[in-house]
Amino acid sequence: MLRFFVALLAAKLAKLAITILKPITHSEGSHFPGQLALKICPDFLARAARPKLVIAVTGTNGKTTLSNMLSDGFQHAGYRVISNRWGSNMEPGVASILAENSTLSNRSHAQVAVIEVDEKSSKRIYSRITPDYLVCTQFTRDSMMRNAHPYYIFDFVNENLPDGVKMILNADDLISSSLKKDNPRTYYSIARQPFDVLKNSMVNDAQVCPVCNNHLTYDYTRYDHIGHAHCDKCGFTSPEADYLLTDIDYENRIIRINCKGKALEFNMVSDGIFNTYDQLAAISLFMEYGPECVLKYSGCRQQISHRYN
Repeated sequence: MLRFFVALLAAKLAKLAITILKPITHSEGSHFPGQLALKICPDFLARAARPKLVIAVTGTNGKTTLSNMLSDGFQHAGYRVISNRWGSNMEPGVASILAENSTLSNRSHAQVAVIEVDEKSSKRIYSRITPDYLVCTQFTRDSMMRNAHPYYIFDFVNENLPDGVKMILNADDLISSSLKKDNPRTYYSIARQPFDVLKNSMVNDAQVCPVCNNHLTYDYTRYDHIGHAHCDKCGFTSPEADYLLTDIDYENRIIRINCKGKALEFNMVSDGIFNTYDQLAAISLFMEYGPECVLKYSGCRQQISHRYN
């Protein structure tokens, strides 16, 4: 225990030094305090105080944008939030924000933690921190030298995420939507749009039925393997969405979402389909956490839209 408090004090002093020297070094040094804390106390993450609500965000695309949307949404709704919002998403970065936002007696200042987690850091982070929610964007091809194949990344997360974590998953991605099948789960999806295509994408890493190994038939694709598919042999199909974005109105910059039977409208945060998925994932999380959070998010959507345009 003494090592932990020495590590906590060292991390806080390191952060103070970085802040003082920033005009000279022009460096955020966002992961160094955590790196120092972990060197002194290797199980720092397991001992560090954290808020009552912990949300982990992962996926090969859009993690930082989605994390920032969630953080901004909770802050506008009146919550005290901590987040590694600049993408320090490995163990030292997570340790840094926990150390920075706690007292010397190891009490968290915040009510909500939004933690972006690098997929390959899953084992080191999830073995010490069990999030209440995991929001996953998608698993698509990334740097082949680092992340190889999407199923390789899938295994990192699937094998290390604890049981019982509530999952917010992209139904349009047949890889990430299969994460932790026994955990409680909620799906979000974008309905077929005019710009979707009938033929398979040239880059498609989900071509085989996960039930019977038959070749999948895609009803439409959006990019890579993102779209909607079914199996002619066993009847398997893409998951049904709890939160379905039905319409993207580019002219009026509005998205319309069927939220478990309730129609809601939100201002678009971006014309890009990747950011639309991020916004839909954020809204899905807010809806699952509590209706009052969604109403507050709806009220502040102008500010959030301005930040990401």
